[in-house]
Amino acid sequence: MKKEITATPVPEHERMKFMPFLYTTYCFILAEQTMFRTARKISKDYQGGHWQFVKLSNGSGYAYPEGPTKFNVRVSGNDFEGMLSREAFGIVCTLFALSNACAYAFMKEKTAANESLAERYHQLLDFVQTLPEAKLIFKAID
Repeated sequence: MKKEITATPVPEHERMKFMPFLYTTYCFILAEQTMFRTARKISKDYQGGHWQFVKLSNGSGYAYPEGPTKFNVRVSGNDFEGMLSREAFGIVCTLFALSNACAYAFMKEKTAANESLAERYHQLLDFVQTLPEAKLIFKAID
């Protein structure tokens, strides 16, 4: 039996530490840019703004925009089209950023960063499996 994964909002005083925690100190700037770029690319509803950060009890986390409660999403690479909640939209953007950062760390032969990023990616996927929008999220990242 799998242990329940809980999601906890990151308090304001810990926000500066979240991105280096999630994306490693080696890749966090690249990954943060990738996350925002992905948001702009896959949804015309995304207009920038403040993002909330969430830590997961299994060691991963994700971010999501405070903007609209729903985003119309289109991923041209796999022909996914659908409406996602802002949390699901943020998880998709976070997964794309983790994947990209993982590939970058691998290419640069940064083994520790690569392994941490891969672990966080899979831990986030474990959390996704518990969500009502799991099927849509998996289709979006396929």
